[in-house]
Amino acid sequence: MTRRPSLFVVGTIVVVAAVLPPLDHASAERFSMHMVQHMIFVLIAAPLLAGSGVVAVRSRLLKSVVFVGLLHAAALWLWHLPVFYDAAMENDVLHVLEHASFLVTAVLFWNVVFDRNLERFTRVGLVFGTMLQSGALGVVIAFASAPLYGWHVENTPRLEPAGDGGTTVVLQDQQLAGAIMWIPPGVVYLVVIVVLLARALAAFDTAEQR
Repeated sequence: MTRRPSLFVVGTIVVVAAVLPPLDHASAERFSMHMVQHMIFVLIAAPLLAGSGVVAVRSRLLKSVVFVGLLHAAALWLWHLPVFYDAAMENDVLHVLEHASFLVTAVLFWNVVFDRNLERFTRVGLVFGTMLQSGALGVVIAFASAPLYGWHVENTPRLEPAGDGGTTVVLQDQQLAGAIMWIPPGVVYLVVIVVLLARALAAFDTAEQR
């Protein structure tokens, strides 16, 4: 992969911007803002860092479509389990680990997606599988009938009169967070799939003409 240091610089700036105010402060109060933060890592910073070629991976294991797909899925689902999410929000070390795991596994994911030495249909399978599992997690969060995360029940600003303990605001914000995890990544992954398939078909046509 050709090295493009400028992409690495931009990707690093995006990461820094995501973990500094005002977004970081907003993410402590609003789950939807925290989800925006996660999507910035996964959909903007990670592909920039991977596309730079500066963080290219040599390990066969870390180039395995199955391993990388499962690793990235595990990071997404693990840290969105209420017990781990709330623990990360209450502990700075765990919070840094949470963000690092999203970023690192996403960089590994995009490294594989961008690897031209791997068969295109294999990469399509990785992106499709990731689209399904991340979308499923977004749906679970969006359609939960009650707030999932105690941290946000305690820390989300209350906008309506007391009576339901503020759960209406928390639940609405949680639904928005689920939609953020479900829809924008789905669109990005679908575009990537279309591009990979189009290139695969173009390569097939070229081979046939030869």
